[in-house]
Amino acid sequence: RESLDWIKSLTNKTRATYVLLGMPELLDVISADEQLARRFTNTHFLAPFSPPGEENELMINFADELLLQTSEIMLEVEDSAYFTEIDYFYEHPDDAKRLYAATGGTPSRIKELVIQVACIAYKQKNRKIGMTHFAHAHEKLEKASLEAEKAARMLQKLKLRTSQNKERKYVNPFVMDMDQIEY
Repeated sequence: RESLDWIKSLTNKTRATYVLLGMPELLDVISADEQLARRFTNTHFLAPFSPPGEENELMINFADELLLQTSEIMLEVEDSAYFTEIDYFYEHPDDAKRLYAATGGTPSRIKELVIQVACIAYKQKNRKIGMTHFAHAHEKLEKASLEAEKAARMLQKLKLRTSQNKERKYVNPFVMDMDQIEY
């Protein structure tokens, strides 16, 4: 609530135009406040990039710019660019298609993958970013994603089981026959 009031206060004081960026849930937050809903009426959703091809280089340009920025950020760590060689996607169209297959062209997934790639290469003290780093980063992110999905399913089952227990009468599984216990 404080954040919403702060946004309203800021727009009142400055009389400037603001753009709010966020996840789709931000729309629910804004629409819950009538004043904010009136101030932020236009919404735009970033769609995933289209598959890379001769006519479409947007995803390639985005990914390559992220790689370049990653290298420049590392300048703050080192005296010179840490990554001295990067396999850019514009030079490797098949790898760009692999990137699309791995991310569905979703900008946030591309960014997450590039960050993970840079971290892996840096930890390995490797000054070159190549597709082997992308393979390792993708594997690491996918495993983490699968584990998160598994944990979410387990939590959902636990919540369902708990809600079912609330609807039923109290039972003590420690004094029941095994064929009476639901698990």
